[in-house]
Amino acid sequence: MMLPDMMRPASVALVALLLCCTGARADSNGIFVPLPNKMDDSVALKSDDLNFTLIPSGRSNSILVWGAINKGDALRFSAAITAAKPINEILFYSPGGNLYEGFKIGAMIRRGGFTTRVPEGARCISACNFAFMGGVMRIVDPGATFEVHMFSNGMADRLHDEIVKPPHSVTEFNKRHPNMQLDPDKVDNAVAELKQKDPQATVPDFLIPLAIEDDVKDIQQDAAQVAADIAQYLVQMRLSLDFLTEFADIPNNKKRALTREELHQFNIINN
Repeated sequence: MMLPDMMRPASVALVALLLCCTGARADSNGIFVPLPNKMDDSVALKSDDLNFTLIPSGRSNSILVWGAINKGDALRFSAAITAAKPINEILFYSPGGNLYEGFKIGAMIRRGGFTTRVPEGARCISACNFAFMGGVMRIVDPGATFEVHMFSNGMADRLHDEIVKPPHSVTEFNKRHPNMQLDPDKVDNAVAELKQKDPQATVPDFLIPLAIEDDVKDIQQDAAQVAADIAQYLVQMRLSLDFLTEFADIPNNKKRALTREELHQFNIINN
């Protein structure tokens, strides 16, 4: 976040920290980290770790949550909110990450009754969306962005691996695909038939299409489960299910910032 873009009341605590403090205090367990002198996308969105910066503000505190959300971060977040109490609000500047950790963080925020905010100049993307939704009061400052895209379940990586690193034997195939066990004798017969048409045919040539078929089935089942989990979470947070259909067609690499009208329409912000 560049300082000139943040000189408004909604971001006053963050500005004060940047201008006046050498860094946020860390507790004895090292939960909190100082805020970098220049907080922008190159810092907040490129960090592989989820960081917590404590921002004292009078009789209560705020926490700036920035960086990528990884497995296990909900436990770290729980420790951070315990150490930071009393808390006024949770600020987010994150590229997202693990969806289910985002769910857990959002649930903790809702149980704590905290306000969530994306401060001016910051971005909340992907799994960060769902952590933010936990706020009882939810605020996206003017100049901040709330960006969405279709969730990813690793489909491209899994299919790529089947082609680049295909199973070279029935034993290897059966180990990778326990739900589609192949008979070695039947595979040998099928490969022999292939060789009659193409002498260069190999066992992997026969196995790759079967492996991809099984992966696609798993991916479809996983995607359906994730969609159901998102829908359940939206209902729990009393948000519009239309949000799920809105980002369903947005490619993972083409995230889109919701407009102010859409943020209100989906009940993402309620200020």
